[in-house]
Amino acid sequence: KDSQHKKRMLYAAALKRVPLLGGLDGSKVAQIVDASTAHDYDTGQLILRESEPGSDFFVILNGSVECTRYVAGANDSVCPTLE
Repeated sequence: KDSQHKKRMLYAAALKRVPLLGGLDGSKVAQIVDASTAHDYDTGQLILRESEPGSDFFVILNGSVECTRYVAGANDSVCPTLE
């Protein structure tokens, strides 16, 4: 139970650092935390693909993500690496 509380606090702190979510009050952040699921991804693993429908919101807790677009047979970076 204590580890679950620590995990909730970690997620809440991470969400408050997201500019889009920074203005939310504690109860709204708690609702998002309660609805959240953590996922681990391997280096190089595809997380999502452009043009495919999506319904997830990602917050990077540890590591980094590179956003690329497949153009003319190669992956081109479309924004700075996200951390």
